[in-house]
Amino acid sequence: MTCWIWHDQGVSVNEYAIARCFFSAQECNKPELLVSADSDFAAYLNGVFLGRGQFSDFPDRKTFTRIPLAGVLKSGKNELQIHVQFCGSDFLSHQAGTPRLWAEVRDGETVLTGT
Repeated sequence: MTCWIWHDQGVSVNEYAIARCFFSAQECNKPELLVSADSDFAAYLNGVFLGRGQFSDFPDRKTFTRIPLAGVLKSGKNELQIHVQFCGSDFLSHQAGTPRLWAEVRDGETVLTGT
């Protein structure tokens, strides 16, 4: 089951973390990455930049970004990296929240890997 993650080294303003995992996949029909982070993220699959984003939601109403993986996800072993920036303070376009990351790689309803 996919859940929110973060390291246990304490919280600081303008903090960066990298989550990385390896997973195997077979032929997929419609693979996609779903990501939610506080505050911002950049995602990579097998070294290919997939996209970034997040700032558009509120800490108490998190949304996720959906990124198609067709052409990047390969049969066999894959490496997913998500670089997360936690702002940790309020400013004009951001409300401070809790540092966290939630991510899943799916093919339809099948979860291939998750946090």
